[in-house]
Amino acid sequence: MAETASTTSDDYAGLSAKQTIDAMSDDKKKALKSWYFYDWANQAYALTVMTVIAPALMA
Repeated sequence: MAETASTTSDDYAGLSAKQTIDAMSDDKKKALKSWYFYDWANQAYALTVMTVIAPALMA
């Protein structure tokens, strides 16, 4: 089984956001970027459902 390195917020304490991102491994940067796109798409979907589809179904 592969070992995974665990990081905590203490590992990056006192660093600016840019320094924190620069200190991350490439795998963690890729995971963070993936989260950005997932969150963006999820919010767009939720906004569409709540403002267009749900009101049309309840009218």
